[in-house]
Amino acid sequence: MANDAHADTTAGVTARNPNAESGSLGQLHYACVRAVIDAAGAWLGAAVLVVIAILAGALLYTGNAAAAAPNHQQSLIASIAVPSTVQSLGCCNDASFGSITTTVPRLGKVDVSVDYAACGVVACRPDGENQLQVILTTRSGDTLTIVGTGTGGLGKGSGSWKITDGSGRLAKWTGSGEWTVGVTYLSFATGEGQAARLNLSLQGLLG
Repeated sequence: MANDAHADTTAGVTARNPNAESGSLGQLHYACVRAVIDAAGAWLGAAVLVVIAILAGALLYTGNAAAAAPNHQQSLIASIAVPSTVQSLGCCNDASFGSITTTVPRLGKVDVSVDYAACGVVACRPDGENQLQVILTTRSGDTLTIVGTGTGGLGKGSGSWKITDGSGRLAKWTGSGEWTVGVTYLSFATGEGQAARLNLSLQGLLG
């Protein structure tokens, strides 16, 4: 009987062993925490992949959009005969100015105002110096300013031009190209100047 009682007592103690219960709870707690960490890691990894995919798509779209961006500039070829007055500024220097209403590609009917300065080869060696300014004014009042520099001296000149200013719907227009001017004198020089015609040619890109 004593042995039986001892066996029962031992069995009871074993069933209530706090170390055994603590180990089971610890393992359960560790398993739960590990599951949470694994789930969080998987979610974070998926979120990172999603962000990378979004960034890659945005960069690809930006690159394609830039590659597909159209160039709105178009060819400009214009020849304009401008009635002008030539004023002598002294030895080998002339200033010409004039205006005309005509049609220019992409702009339609415009008022063309031209200022042209020429320094001959004697004063401006070796090839002369020429400056050109053309202001185009549309029917709606929008303006476009073209400025050119070049060589040639008196009577003729050539060089390059670019757009330096614009207003209204032409405010953001750009362009550049080549110009030539040939002067046809129509009268003798007087104190009020000399009647002439500026044969202006513009070629390039505009838009």
